[in-house]
Amino acid sequence: MEILELIIEGVKYAIPALLVYMTVRYLNETNQKSQRFNQRLLLRDEVVRQQLPLRITAHERAVLFLERISLQNLLLRVRPSGNLAKIYQGQLLREIQSEFEHNLAQQIYLSNHAWTALVQAKDEVIGVLHAALEEVPQEANDLEFSKKLIERYTSLKDFKTQIAINELKKDMMASLKM
Repeated sequence: MEILELIIEGVKYAIPALLVYMTVRYLNETNQKSQRFNQRLLLRDEVVRQQLPLRITAHERAVLFLERISLQNLLLRVRPSGNLAKIYQGQLLREIQSEFEHNLAQQIYLSNHAWTALVQAKDEVIGVLHAALEEVPQEANDLEFSKKLIERYTSLKDFKTQIAINELKKDMMASLKM
C-alpha cells in the first residue's frame, strides 16, 4: 500500500504543478504573439513614416512632369526658332523623353494605375506631335507646325495629362490613408 500512497501523493502534487506549467506556458506564448504583433505594427508605422515623404515627392514630381509635357507648356518652353517642322518636332520629342527619363524612378512610389496613366498621357502627347507633323507640308516651318499642334490638341475631348494628374491625386490620397 505504501507504493500506492506514494503514487497518489505524487499525483496530488504533479497535477497542480502540470496545470500551473501549462497556464504559464499559454500565457507566455500569448504574450510573445502580442509582442510580435506590436513590433510588426511599429515597424509598419516606421516604414510608412519614412516612405510617406518619398511618396509625396514622387507624386509632386509626376504631376510636374505632366504639366511640363502638356502641349501648351511644352510649346512655351521650347519656342519655335525658324527651323523646319521636322526639326522642331525632334526638339519637342527630345524634351519629353528627357523629362520622362528624369522621372523614371518615381514609378517605385506610384501605384501601377497612376504610372500607367502617366505613361499614357506622355504617349498621347507624342502621338499628337506625330499626327500634327503628318498634317503639315514637308517644307513647313516650326511656327506652322506649332499652330497645327495647338489645333490638334484643342480638338481632343479628354486630355490624358489631366486624367493622369487626377489619377495621381487619387493615388496620393490613398497613400495618405494608409
